[in-house]
Amino acid sequence: MRYIFADTGYWLALLLPRDALHVRAKAVGQDFLHDAIIVTSELVIVEVLNYLHDHTIELRRKAFDIFASFRSTSLVEIVPTSPLLLDEAGRLYVRSADKEWSFTDCVSFAIMTDRNIRDALARDHHFEQAGFRALL
Repeated sequence: MRYIFADTGYWLALLLPRDALHVRAKAVGQDFLHDAIIVTSELVIVEVLNYLHDHTIELRRKAFDIFASFRSTSLVEIVPTSPLLLDEAGRLYVRSADKEWSFTDCVSFAIMTDRNIRDALARDHHFEQAGFRALL
C-alpha cells in the first residue's frame, strides 16, 4: 500500500467549491487514492479548521464531521502531535531559517521523511523545496 501526505491546501480545495484548485484536487484525489492511504497531521487539521472560522456554520460542521470520521476509517491516518515529532520539526524549522516554511510545514516534512512518503496532496511550493512532489 502506498502513502500520500495531504496538506492544508488539499483539504481546503476539496471543501471549498470556489477554490481555484477544487476540480484538480478532486481529480488528483481520485487518481491516486484507489491504492493509497492518505496521511495528514493534527496540525494540518487545525490549520483547516482555523481557516474556516469565518465561514458558514454548515461548512464548519461539515469539515469537522469529515475529520472526525477519519478516526473510524483505515483510508486516512491522522498523525498525532508528539514531543518527538515536535522536536524533529523544531530542528528542521531552525535549520531552514532561509526558507519561508511554517512550523506546520516542518511537521509535515518530518512525518513524510520518517515514513518515506514522497508525494503530497499539496499546492505549496515549499514541499518541492523540501524535496517532495507536490501533486496540486
